[in-house]
Amino acid sequence: MELQLDDATLAPIVESALGRRATIGAWHAVPFSYQVTNPLSAGIWRISGTADDGGAPLDWSVILKVALSDYDVLLKRFPSELRQELEHAYLWDREVLAYESGIFDRLPPGLVAPRLFLADRRADSCWLWLEDLGDGGGQWDVARYALAARHLGRFNGAFPEGAFDAPWLTRDWIGTWILRGFGSRGAVVVENDAIWAHPLVRDGFAAGARERLRRFLNYRERIVQRLNARPHALGHLDAFRKNLFDRTTAAGRRETAVIDWSYLGYGPIGAELGHLVIGSVAFADYRQDIRALADACIPAYLDALRDVGWKGSVADVREGYALSAARWVSMLGWLSAVLDPARQQQMETWMGQPLAESVAQAGARTTYLLDLLEGALG
Repeated sequence: MELQLDDATLAPIVESALGRRATIGAWHAVPFSYQVTNPLSAGIWRISGTADDGGAPLDWSVILKVALSDYDVLLKRFPSELRQELEHAYLWDREVLAYESGIFDRLPPGLVAPRLFLADRRADSCWLWLEDLGDGGGQWDVARYALAARHLGRFNGAFPEGAFDAPWLTRDWIGTWILRGFGSRGAVVVENDAIWAHPLVRDGFAAGARERLRRFLNYRERIVQRLNARPHALGHLDAFRKNLFDRTTAAGRRETAVIDWSYLGYGPIGAELGHLVIGSVAFADYRQDIRALADACIPAYLDALRDVGWKGSVADVREGYALSAARWVSMLGWLSAVLDPARQQQMETWMGQPLAESVAQAGARTTYLLDLLEGALG
């Protein structure tokens, strides 16, 4: 999408960001490469520049996210009878509706969403003008992840099933993803002999991993039933490292700011923790020790649930976490890059490391995830 902006469009946005009247000076827009992972986004840009309020020059920066209402690119590979369910699961304007609902004003201390300056609805899209949270706070250590787990636990615990309701919230999002959405396509990789014969995959995955993945594919419905039997709570449902920002308030309080609320809805207790730990290691912080991360985050999350009065079972939380691994163990489609040099180069650029290293990490992670699932199923 070619971005067409002018000073007249930007002026009220910049004044909202600055909190004062000002005249816009020079500005420029820089697109985020991360936008390509969301087919319902026409783009995400950081727009920054200077302004003059009659005093010293002011620097400003805002984020523009353009959400599209066109599902065809995203869902064209799926059967037409699934279209209604998948359109709701990937509802294009859910984030806009969340802002309009006021739910972000009710988040517990420690968890925040970026400020919305304007939601400009158009015929087939919505332009969201948002607070710029910066670069995300650099590398996170285990203690910072545990703090995020605490903030997310307070959020989940403060909104048990029924505490907030709206027709646009996701319901059974993980189940839809595993059984009928993108996770349902896991067999395409598992049954590709060429992928599993490739030296990188043979060396990177444990002996027997392919057979264990086949068994997992046969257990998916059972896993979803067990997940849905857990108590549910309102959650972000995509709170992994790339969507999380560390910031400190003027009073010195650490906060976790969360972007991309496109999947906001009710999910099994503990599943939010799975997104934080497993999703972060799988798609952001590749070298983090997943077991050490889980050992720190699970107790922090449980403590936070108790802090807000949640009285549920620890076993439910641990099972929700373990069974949420079903989402991430399905995400092996990128392994086909071992068969395509152009795709291999693309993946190495995206992940910032050699493909051999990514495959080895995926192999170790897959063993951990399958251990979780098999342990939970008994």
